[in-house]
Amino acid sequence: MKRHLRLLTLIFGATVGLVAQSPTSFVDGTWKLNAAKSDGGPRALPGGLSVKITSNGPEFEGLQTADGVETLLKFRSDGREMVNQLPGGAEMKSKHRVENGVLLADYHITFDQGEIKQTDRIVASPDGKILTTDREVKSAQGSYKQKLVFDRQ
Repeated sequence: MKRHLRLLTLIFGATVGLVAQSPTSFVDGTWKLNAAKSDGGPRALPGGLSVKITSNGPEFEGLQTADGVETLLKFRSDGREMVNQLPGGAEMKSKHRVENGVLLADYHITFDQGEIKQTDRIVASPDGKILTTDREVKSAQGSYKQKLVFDRQ
């Protein structure tokens, strides 16, 4: 479960105003977790977490690197469900949407030991240099909150 939670740490970090051609282009670029400014709640944050985000219209993807493992995740910003297979056999279903310059995401992750439901609110700083994800996580082990802060590289 710890590995799956680390993979989810990415999911996703930010916004900086909407660009007409792509609702999620505000997150395009490479982002690195600023562990000193982040709060993993009861979970340890993964080492060396970074993500390269690329958008194309309502579709966007993140190439996440955490603890030396790369994972490609694909999403949509129009509220349509996407399914990603995660390492270790877990499955992640997600829906993303943009409201008032904020990327909102709902995740449902299932794996051998159970399931996790997660809600993210992803915001970019006005200068576009910082992405902040406020996350609520619910699982059979309990609920908790995280704050993930990413710096543009």
